[in-house]
Amino acid sequence: MSPASSDVLAHCLIFLPALLGFACLAFSLYRHQMDVFDKEFSSFTLRALRMLGWMLLLVSLAVAIYTMGVGFGFVAYSGHTSFAAGLVFLGLVVLGRIQNSR
Repeated sequence: MSPASSDVLAHCLIFLPALLGFACLAFSLYRHQMDVFDKEFSSFTLRALRMLGWMLLLVSLAVAIYTMGVGFGFVAYSGHTSFAAGLVFLGLVVLGRIQNSR
């Protein structure tokens, strides 16, 4: 595997858990549940989504530190989590507008 492809893989392994983690945290909020699923989840599901979301963010941080070192790992983690949170936010906004236009 070339260094360039391993860098892409490292960035994917940092970004994807962060994206899924923020999606889980977003769906653990009542407003987003009603916007997307039109129902409220059980308290067990809410706790599971919150725990899974935070665990995925920690996995993303661990991968960033392991693959890029402590200094650059935290910087890369910060960038990836910012981008992932922005995508989840935009996805919820677009989904809300699509549902409101029906």
